[in-house]
Amino acid sequence: MITVPAPNAKEVQEFQFKLLARLRLFRENPNFPLKQSLSLVAVAAKYGLICVGTPNGFEVIETAKIVEQCGGVKKPAAEVADFPHRSVLLGVQPTHLDISCDGQHLAVDYTVGGASIIRIYDVPSLASQNERMVNEVRLPAPLRALSWNPGIPNLLAACMQDGSAAVYEFKNNSFEISSIPAEAYATCLCWSPKGKQIVIGSRNGSLNQFKPDLKIVKTIPPPQGDVSLVSVQWLSSLQYAAVYCTQNSGTGPNLVIVNTPRNQPITYINYEDITYSNGDSRLTQFYFIHQQTWNVLLVGSANSMEVGVLGLQGEWEQWQLEDAARAELPLSPSKQETHPVGMAMDTSVQYNIPWGENQHLPPMPLLLLLSHEGLLTLYWTVNLLAGATVCVPPNPLPDTSGLQLVISQPTTSQPAISQQPQLVPVSPPAAVAQPVPFATPPPAPAPAPTPAPAPVATSIPQWQQPPPTSQPAWIHTSALTPPKPEIKPPTSVVPGSWMASTSAPPAFISSLTQSAFSSASPAFNISSSTPATASPSVPSVPAFSVLPTSAPSAALGITPASSPISQTPFSFASLQASDSFGKPGAFVSSSVPAVAPLTPVSSTTPVTPPSAKIDSTVVPSSVPFSPVSRPSTPEQEQTEESQELKAKNDALIEEAIREVISHFNQELFHLSQRVRNIDLNVLNEERLENLMEGVNIMSAFMKELKETTVAQEVEVDSLRSFLLEAFAYVENMRARIKLQNNPDYMSIQSPQGLDPLQARKMADIRRNIQFIESQLAIINRDLSLKWTTFQESNKENREIMKLPSLESIYQAMVLHNNVLMSQKKRLDSLEKALRTLNRKRLIKVMNVSRSMDDSQTDNQDTEFSRIAQDFLSLNLSK
Repeated sequence: MITVPAPNAKEVQEFQFKLLARLRLFRENPNFPLKQSLSLVAVAAKYGLICVGTPNGFEVIETAKIVEQCGGVKKPAAEVADFPHRSVLLGVQPTHLDISCDGQHLAVDYTVGGASIIRIYDVPSLASQNERMVNEVRLPAPLRALSWNPGIPNLLAACMQDGSAAVYEFKNNSFEISSIPAEAYATCLCWSPKGKQIVIGSRNGSLNQFKPDLKIVKTIPPPQGDVSLVSVQWLSSLQYAAVYCTQNSGTGPNLVIVNTPRNQPITYINYEDITYSNGDSRLTQFYFIHQQTWNVLLVGSANSMEVGVLGLQGEWEQWQLEDAARAELPLSPSKQETHPVGMAMDTSVQYNIPWGENQHLPPMPLLLLLSHEGLLTLYWTVNLLAGATVCVPPNPLPDTSGLQLVISQPTTSQPAISQQPQLVPVSPPAAVAQPVPFATPPPAPAPAPTPAPAPVATSIPQWQQPPPTSQPAWIHTSALTPPKPEIKPPTSVVPGSWMASTSAPPAFISSLTQSAFSSASPAFNISSSTPATASPSVPSVPAFSVLPTSAPSAALGITPASSPISQTPFSFASLQASDSFGKPGAFVSSSVPAVAPLTPVSSTTPVTPPSAKIDSTVVPSSVPFSPVSRPSTPEQEQTEESQELKAKNDALIEEAIREVISHFNQELFHLSQRVRNIDLNVLNEERLENLMEGVNIMSAFMKELKETTVAQEVEVDSLRSFLLEAFAYVENMRARIKLQNNPDYMSIQSPQGLDPLQARKMADIRRNIQFIESQLAIINRDLSLKWTTFQESNKENREIMKLPSLESIYQAMVLHNNVLMSQKKRLDSLEKALRTLNRKRLIKVMNVSRSMDDSQTDNQDTEFSRIAQDFLSLNLSK
């Protein structure tokens, strides 16, 4: 095994990506499975269809429609939400989509109840209104990688998360399985370019070649070090592109080209991470697109926004594109990085690309990138190098009625399983058959909206429904009316309901005593109204229900006649539950009944009925109930037993209403007592002064607190920035230490030059150094020339001595005199000190010093005399 350094990156301008459009498929989903292996984009170039996974199924898009809609736009929009597509509902989030080499079958993997399932769809049927599923496979474990054979359309390979792998061969309605156990520790797979063999990567970093029946042919050992395989792409017979990740290490993944020549040692060329992956928010995963005609390899990482490019020109080399010509995902609305969950290339485009002014390029393929926030980004893949055309016109679809649907709002982030997308038809409406998700209940029908002011739907329990011969009765609502003015409550009729009865209205409704709780509170009257014309409104519940005892108050409201009121049912335990209300034994309950608060409503506003809390059957609101007059028939005569039971019902209802009214009066009485005890004397001067003083103190305190807070925020920000810088330095040092301690990395890095970014910076530094050196040379030449000129000018003026001013001479002499005086004083002090020690020695020293002083003085006198003579010899005219 030989490790070879990768060639230096090359700046290429002939290969570019140009943005076409960004399609919004779904919104950000907090439950999106970012920690799973995902591949949610597949292309059927044979029919020009794009399949994209969504949180509730997958979308089918026709490439030609998107290019026609967005191709003529000079500046692409931030995102496009309205475009033709077809939604296929699964009810769950798919994890992998892949289309067979002949473009006939789509494999969709999803997980239900912990079981991983692959559905095989007929691709042409996806464009129609009725998609067709041709097969279904249950996997033994969750899926890690999925790949159709590029040469044999009925072979599908799958790699599971438990380390096993399998190849499925479909034959009509059945399939055969060839598999390897979980002990193989498979992590990735890829078919050979012609589909004759398959390579499966393992956790120990080795590449294993198998026949389609998974009989091993060859094993390629990993490079030195404890590495595992993440992804692999079979480039040619003897060459692979593999992504290795160091186990139990903080180093990132590395893209390595593995060459296995016959009868020669294996070579590994390390290109590092050409996608510049950052972070670990996604599971480490790489996407490869190998365009053999162009000899180009596109590489995408699950933790990077940018797509890396390798080009083959003698040897594989990294192509560095211009900033405006790169393919990358946009930032999220919150300016956060988005990560790809699928990447594919569509070669079915037949559209000339606008290029420059009045110029067009021949059709180029489209690169598709799907972000985890549901934005599908489409790039033109422009290759200006000499090469064959790769785009092929798609075959016509037999039925495209299912694609004539436009969604006006993007799919929600986490739709329920039973929900169906609301689609607006462009062409005349047609019934769209939604697929039934596997192992999930069928979607429930959406509830019909209640039009206003249509009759209100009534929830009627089956055990309470009357027999068909029951006649409608007049049911009267009660109201609380103030003494002035007196308002007569309206009447509502419930035809054919469980409140039906042929007897007369209860006596307690016609007359209830007026109660008052205090002199200050108004009195309320409960009265009944006479029979009136039947209203078409059907109340869902009776007029009274139970109030909790902890409620602050309970009241009865005035109900206008034209307003349909929904009422809540109540029951009594002492009565039979099988009969309707108004008949013997209507309700049975041992609980204390109470009255639901009915709020007064306007005569033109319908009140939505509350849903019943018991199992019930719903009467559709679209079926109107026509009013029925009560005919005078012999059936109105009731038996003696029925009259007794009805009297009991009336008594119980009357007692319940009176109890509620009493409770309400008691609440109002307590409220009036609390109101009387309120002290309203709050506006005296002393309290106002105290309040103003307190407000001023608090205002000053708040002002000081704000100033202190602002100062502390500034200090905290500066400290935070210093701390972050320190953390960055520490992490950088740790990373460098780890790299220094890694012998494998050092052995790979030692013969390798700088990476492209550092090489570019080093070139800039060298250019700056060369420029500075050239400027310094010019400056030195100028200085030398000026110095030479200065010296020549000094030679001409050297013979003429300029006479200094007398003031400067005087100042110099004064300074000299001061120095002499200070030196004499110092000598005197030294003489006195030496006399105390040794007179003889002192005399000798004094003689020596005096002789020295005399000699210095003589020298100075001689110098002064020479200077004076020079002055006298000068011309004193100036």
